This record gives sequence, structure tokens and C-alpha cells, in this order.
Amino acid sequence: MTAFDVTVVGAPFVDLTFSGLERLPRAGEEVVGESLRVGPGGTGMQAVAASRLGLSTVLVSPVGEDAGGRMLRSIFADEGVVWLGGEVDATPTTAILSTAQGIAMATAPMEAEPSQEEVAAVDARAVVLSVGRMRLRPPEVAVYVTTGTVEVDAGVRPDATALGDARALILNEREAVAITGRRGAREAAERLAGPGGSIVVTLGAGGALAVEGGEVARASAPQVDAVDATGAGDLFVAAYVWTDLGGLDVRGRLEWACLYAGLSVRALTALDGALRLEELLAEGERRGLPRPPIGP
Repeated sequence: MTAFDVTVVGAPFVDLTFSGLERLPRAGEEVVGESLRVGPGGTGMQAVAASRLGLSTVLVSPVGEDAGGRMLRSIFADEGVVWLGGEVDATPTTAILSTAQGIAMATAPMEAEPSQEEVAAVDARAVVLSVGRMRLRPPEVAVYVTTGTVEVDAGVRPDATALGDARALILNEREAVAITGRRGAREAAERLAGPGGSIVVTLGAGGALAVEGGEVARASAPQVDAVDATGAGDLFVAAYVWTDLGGLDVRGRLEWACLYAGLSVRALTALDGALRLEELLAEGERRGLPRPPIGP
């Protein structure tokens, strides 16, 4: 029997979300907003969301010893996430500037990486990691692969051989198109598809599609008043893993993951918007989704 359900690999960010800005400031200018919210981003929200959905979760990454790292440790402890890794001085941080015209982000990344030994030391059923960290994957566990703008813009690409036994590659439409050079999400997913696993492409307000076993499945996103979609992709990943470990078919995985991610955008941050398991199950029942064979 494994000790944990899922290991999430990679440094979490401290997200500083400035909301209600009239516009982005110009050089040398100060613009007054409505609020500042601070919380985890990236892998940190993948881990928090997985834990809120009832999965016992470990986050493996360097652990910052600065104020940001101490704040994240407190949040993860409250959320039931175990955070393991060597100590480093600084925690990666993202400033998110939210205006009526859209969102701008600035990121200070972490240079240090978790080691293969640290990841392998965790006894878990599944692991979530990015394309650039595929070398860290432990043997004989379910593997879920993600990517992001930083990796894609740096030219990091999924290796078809390494993806061969992954349960899923999950990415958004922009990333899928950039990686494959194809014109749309479906063409990109079909280009990336191999003999096993799923290629899952998220489409924002358009929901998501997946190619699995040569077939294409789709699901729509809920219609909500969107406030901020930052972090919705991380919540989609967590919900997809939750449903896949629970044994749902590809359509069911997409429906529940789209619902979870889609409902989160009603709040200013992913931490505020991520539902807990009982809340999500109630929303799914209200919207006519078949109850998954998991949860209370």
C-alpha cells in the first residue's frame, strides 16, 4: 500500500495578485488598485487542489527559507500538503497585475531543482511533473505531464519516447500549437498523440478536448462570471488526476476537470476559487454530472 496518492514535483510560486488596477503602470508611475492577495501558484496550487479533492499529496521542491517560503509552509500545512525538499534562500515569486484590459505577469523563477532521489523517496501512486522534469519521474507510478509558457518559450519539447507510458500530457491550446506548429487544438493533440495515454488540451472558456486511443473527447466549461483565470489550469490538472485515479473514462475526466477549473475563475485567486471535494460533488450533481465512483 502506498503512503500517498500523488507527488507534485517542482517549485511553487508565491503569487502576488494586484487586482482592480485601472491600467498597467508606465515606467516610473504608480497606479492604485483595490486589493492585494497573496497565495501559492503553479505546482503549489496543483498540490493544494489535489489535497482539497481528497488526495493525500506531497510537494517535492526546494523549500525557501525566506518570508515567502514560510508563508507557503503555513498554507500547505493548513491544507494537508506535505512539502519536502532541500532548503534554499529564496522562493520564486510572480506579480500578477489584474486590470480591466487583462492580466500581466512578471516572474522571478527559482534556479534550484528537486533531485531524482528526493522524488523517488516518496511512495505515491502518481506523480505530476512538467516536460522539463521528465528525467525525475520515478518508475512504476502513474505519470501526468504538464508544461507552461516558460518551458515552451525556452524550446522545451515533450519527448515521444518518454511520453509513451505517461497517463496524460496536459497543456493549453497556445502551448499545444506552439509545440506542434499545427493550426488548432485538435490538430495539435492528434499530432502529439501516441499509442498510449491521453493528450489533453484545455481551451479556457471553451472547455477542453482529449485524444485517447485514436478518439476525440470534448467537454465544455461552465458558464460563469469570470473574475480571474490565473491558476485555473493548475486546478484542471489536479481534478484530472483525481478523476483518473478514481477510474473515470476520458469524457468523465474532462467534464469534472472543466467544472472544477471553470468554477474557480469566479474568484480573484485560485486559492480562493478552488472548491473542496464536497462542494465540487454538490456542484456536479446540480449540473447533472454522473457522480464519480470516488469521494465520500
